[in-house]
Amino acid sequence: MSGQKHKGWRTITEERLSALEATSKNQRNRPEDIDNRQEEEGQAQREGQLASRTRSPLKKTLRAFGILLTLFATPLGIVTGYLALVPKVTIVESEPTNPGEPFSAKFIMSNDGPLGINSVDGACIVADMEYANRTVVLNNWIGQGPSVFKPRMEVGERATLRCSASEVIHSNAPILHANIVMVVSFRPDFTWWRLTREDRFETIADSKGLLHWAPIPLGPK
Repeated sequence: MSGQKHKGWRTITEERLSALEATSKNQRNRPEDIDNRQEEEGQAQREGQLASRTRSPLKKTLRAFGILLTLFATPLGIVTGYLALVPKVTIVESEPTNPGEPFSAKFIMSNDGPLGINSVDGACIVADMEYANRTVVLNNWIGQGPSVFKPRMEVGERATLRCSASEVIHSNAPILHANIVMVVSFRPDFTWWRLTREDRFETIADSKGLLHWAPIPLGPK
């Protein structure tokens, strides 16, 4: 008899456990729970789509910016490389060896660029010059002569230029004022064309009336 009771209690316990599991399962699968899960999944999907749409314009913007940066940097690098190889020739004045004769001064030409230069030649243009007797000389071209010509100048090398106007233009009157342009032409290494450099100088009188050369911007007075 006790065995039958034990079996009956076990049967009742199993039935109750099965009922509890069914109830729990039904609660999990209630329509409102299913709707909530579907809504959560839909919200997550919408958020993912929104994030994807947000990232897409950002990626396009970054890609366009990278292309623009490349397009800008490439010609800039080319220009920078070209400017680094541009010849740099300078001409500076010196004091006259004869204080009363400004055209006794020498002008020093230097190759300060990164390349050697070839077939160097020059001239002096007397733009205007006035003597004490009111004689005026305008636009007189004076060559430098064969002694100035150099087949080649290395980097850092110098050459001496002169403007021998007093030897070409004769006057017994002293010079009151002069304005000249020193011109040099040359061919840089690795090129087949010639370049020209022009520097303008003008006389300035000191307190004693002696004339000295000073560089001024090239252009009309």
